[in-house]
Amino acid sequence: MASSTRGVRIWLYITTFTILLMIGVGGLTRLTRSGLSIVEWKPIAGVLPPLNDEQWGVEFEKYKQFPEYQTVNGHYELHDFKFIYLWEYSHRLLGRLIGLIFAIPLFYFAIRGRVRGGLAHKLVGALILGGLQGFIGWFMVKSGLVDQPRVSHYRLATHLGLAMFLMVFLYWIARDVRYPLRKAFGGERRLFTWTLAFLSLLCLQIFYGALTAGLHAGHMYNTFPLWNGLMIPPGMGSMARDIFDNPVTVQFIHRGLGYSTFFAALALTVVRLNGSRCVH
Repeated sequence: MASSTRGVRIWLYITTFTILLMIGVGGLTRLTRSGLSIVEWKPIAGVLPPLNDEQWGVEFEKYKQFPEYQTVNGHYELHDFKFIYLWEYSHRLLGRLIGLIFAIPLFYFAIRGRVRGGLAHKLVGALILGGLQGFIGWFMVKSGLVDQPRVSHYRLATHLGLAMFLMVFLYWIARDVRYPLRKAFGGERRLFTWTLAFLSLLCLQIFYGALTAGLHAGHMYNTFPLWNGLMIPPGMGSMARDIFDNPVTVQFIHRGLGYSTFFAALALTVVRLNGSRCVH
């Protein structure tokens, strides 16, 4: 069984790694403020970057029509634009490559009868979500091409969240192909519960990290562990929407989730070690 699924597992691990790489490139694209440099979404025609000065000039003129250039980067010259363009282009190109890395072997393994039944359904679902991720990426970028040169923090969190989900989902499938999840926990319900709690907190922490980045909430208070010398930062709202839209509240929750995730990891470790001792 292990030898018959080896190729499938290697393929899924490679895809998982490329998604992790994609997340890293996406983070660098954001840190270099490059995400709004390509103002169109052309899934096919956009494979090739500008190849000569004339094409670069056309892309630069398109960029000039949007708020980021008009309100932030008006001093940019062509060489500045090329720098941010190539970061965003690399991010999008890697997304296309991941699609090919996943779809072509999936078709091959399906023809050979190596993926079928429940496994096939999971992988087709992952393929559909991968296509949806490309659309969500553009949906996010589009939100920053309207009035303010800043993408919606909700769309940013959705984009990152789906990328993380796909990465974990494919890794889980790769592991499950050889060693099913139900066997990994061996009926230890307590271990399963703590693992689920830890992963839930971790996902929520990542989600709030994206909200914090999207709102530039980290700029509000940049001292640690206190908030400019205070235990509780002023400016936190009391309305329900403040937990998603108020930069101070969002950063406060993000830090709190960091502590919670850390202690959940410690608890999970203790439960795991106790379980190992019981087995021995």
